[in-house]
Amino acid sequence: MRIIFVVFFLVMLCVLFLSHWFIYFSLVNFFSINSWWLKKGLIALMALLAISFIVDSIAVHYWENWFTRLLYFTAGTWLGLGLAILAFSIFAWILILLGKMLGFSLSGQIIGSAVLAAGFALTAYGLWNAGQLTAKTVEIKISGLPSAWQGKSIVQLSDVHLGVVLRPGFIKEIVRRVNQIKPEMVVITGDYYDGMDGEMDDLADPLNELDAPRGVYFITGNHETYLGLEKVYAALAKTKVRVMKNETADVDGLELIGLGNPADFNRGEQPAEILKALKPKRPNILLYHNPALAEKFAATGLVDLMLSGHSHNGQLWPIRYISRLVYGRFVTGLNRVGDFQIYTSPGIGTWGPPIRTGNQPEITVIKLQ
Repeated sequence: MRIIFVVFFLVMLCVLFLSHWFIYFSLVNFFSINSWWLKKGLIALMALLAISFIVDSIAVHYWENWFTRLLYFTAGTWLGLGLAILAFSIFAWILILLGKMLGFSLSGQIIGSAVLAAGFALTAYGLWNAGQLTAKTVEIKISGLPSAWQGKSIVQLSDVHLGVVLRPGFIKEIVRRVNQIKPEMVVITGDYYDGMDGEMDDLADPLNELDAPRGVYFITGNHETYLGLEKVYAALAKTKVRVMKNETADVDGLELIGLGNPADFNRGEQPAEILKALKPKRPNILLYHNPALAEKFAATGLVDLMLSGHSHNGQLWPIRYISRLVYGRFVTGLNRVGDFQIYTSPGIGTWGPPIRTGNQPEITVIKLQ
């Protein structure tokens, strides 16, 4: 496991440095920068920015205060801005090459200015958009649904990522919005915490204000694992939330199945096998953070509806296209495999860059039929 982490870390460093080198190369050529001192300064800046998010993540984990939170926010914002500049620079070089092939030249300064303007504009939009909470209603039919649940609503909250950037005020606003919806039940499908911050009790306390007659249920995501599962369990134990640790619960005739992040499992255990061992009754809803195993769960023939998150629907343009390659059609929204249905939430919060481009933070309202 340690070897895998080291390899992953080294690969990420390579990607970061190569990306920043490409931004440096593009800016130097777009703006015809010839000054030796300016080039050296730009190289130093790019090198610093390349490692800033990693360094600030470590700093805020061990010395969490307003200053390290500010550094983390700034580094995360640059990560999003840098990605936008990188993407627009690639398009710019394609235009330049096409221009040469067709026999006309384009002004490097105009192209460079357009790249920077587009990058800053997209980032500014993403910072604003990340706070624009939307409630999306999805009607889902479940065979054999008890009359007690006909036409009733369940709110799904996923990937809130509370911690360094998103503070108690954010979850308080979410709770206020959820209570306006008046759901029968609330389910939290992982990554409630961002895995960095230690102020866990303050971040969990607003959940006590949720008004859901049939309860609030929670499963862990990968970021709870990073933070420490026992710490998460201890914080949520002080709330009305029921943490489901690979178990089922009968909620007025509707079976709720809660499987935690794979780190909750014993070595070698597989989520689909644990599901089979639980022998869930029908009708039911499975809570599992990662949609990547949707087809394996569907193959068991034991699940009516699966609720997931994790993908953030890519969170950032153009990362969302990569996410679609990873998760396929299960990356977001409602999908069906035979009688099996899955809804993947794009999530509410952000991780890394405090930015959302291409999709809005979503409070999912599932109306059962």
